[in-house]
Amino acid sequence: MIEHRDVRHLMPWEGLAFRGRGNIIVFKVTGADTGGSYSMGEVWVDPGAGVPPHIENLYDELLMVLEGTFRVEVAGTVRECGPGESVFVPRGTLHSVYSTGKGRGRGLGVQSPGGLFERYVEEAFERIADPRNPPPDSGPPDLAKVASVAAKYGIQMVGGPPPR
Repeated sequence: MIEHRDVRHLMPWEGLAFRGRGNIIVFKVTGADTGGSYSMGEVWVDPGAGVPPHIENLYDELLMVLEGTFRVEVAGTVRECGPGESVFVPRGTLHSVYSTGKGRGRGLGVQSPGGLFERYVEEAFERIADPRNPPPDSGPPDLAKVASVAAKYGIQMVGGPPPR
C-alpha cells in the first residue's frame, strides 16, 4: 500500500532556511515530508566557505552543483565540480566541500534516509526568515557546539582548514 503524503510546491527561496559558516541552506523537503525516505536542501555558499572534512555515518548524500564551482574531496580524491556535476557520498565516507568560484556557489544536497541532517542543521545553525536578505552575521560559529550537535546525529567532524 502506498502512503499518501501532501504534494509540496515551493517557489525559489521558500522552505526552512538556516545560515551557518558562510552557507545558507533552504530545505525543500524534510524527512517528515517524505516519510523518512530522504531530505533535500538548496544551498548557497560564499566563496571560500563550505563544509570541512567530516564523515556522515548514518546517511548517504548526493551533492549536485547548480551554479559556480565547488572543490569536493571524497575519500582522498579531489574534484573541481561545475554546474550539472554531481557526487554521491556513501555513508561512512570522509568528505569536504568548498565553494571555489569567484561568486557564491549554489547546489542541491540530498540525504537518505531523511530526518537526521535537517535536525542537525536546525540545532547547530541559525534559523533565518528570508534567505534572500539574511540579518547581519552574529559572528563566528561556536565550533565546539557544532561538533557536539554533529556527533548527536552521527556526523564525525574531522576538521582541517579550508583549501588555499
